[in-house]
Amino acid sequence: MKRTQRLAASLIVVFAATAASSAQALELSEDMYLVVTVGKSIKKHTPMQLDNNATMVKSGVPASAISSTQTSGKNGYKLQLGYQLHENFAVEGGYVNLGKTDYHADYSYKGPGLLPPTYTGTASRTTKISGFNIVGIASNPISEDLSVFAKAGGFYAQVKTDSSSTGAHAGLGNGGLDKTRWRGLMGVGANYRIDEDFGIRAEFERYNKLGDKASVGTIDINLMSLGLIGKF
Repeated sequence: MKRTQRLAASLIVVFAATAASSAQALELSEDMYLVVTVGKSIKKHTPMQLDNNATMVKSGVPASAISSTQTSGKNGYKLQLGYQLHENFAVEGGYVNLGKTDYHADYSYKGPGLLPPTYTGTASRTTKISGFNIVGIASNPISEDLSVFAKAGGFYAQVKTDSSSTGAHAGLGNGGLDKTRWRGLMGVGANYRIDEDFGIRAEFERYNKLGDKASVGTIDINLMSLGLIGKF
């Protein structure tokens, strides 16, 4: 958590320095803005579910003995600070929460001996995905109030798990894991201006291979969101 807090502070410093040095900036209040969006986070379950199954196998559970499912929370939201470098280009950064997933598995395995008994158990893992992003945005006006844009950048993603297992076997173990690393993101969207200070944004974003295959598992996420833009 301290690492992500330091990163947030660094992002704010970067944007402040950019604002102060830009020859385009006439007044800071005219060029900086906030974006708050909420939406539906659609997670592709298969990569993370298979990664968790593979972790079970590595811990000694036969693959044929695992029956697993993975479900996802649907809510995601963002809080962004933006700076308009040019009429058609801006940079943004801030906090992104992509919700959570829940993995559950029932398993069985054979004990030692010629006529080994069969042991059973369960394994559960809740995974929360959040982090900080920084992106460049290229926009194109369609009318006086409507513009479309494309974005690309990096996402400092924290994939945090909380696991519990029952039964004689270790399963996924008990406790938490935390994997944080940079990943790319891209997206498209549209802005509609309500007045000089407020607007509406709708966008679609794609986040690829968040997490780590060998530990917390990997996941791809699509985020569709709607929110407000406000100038300082």
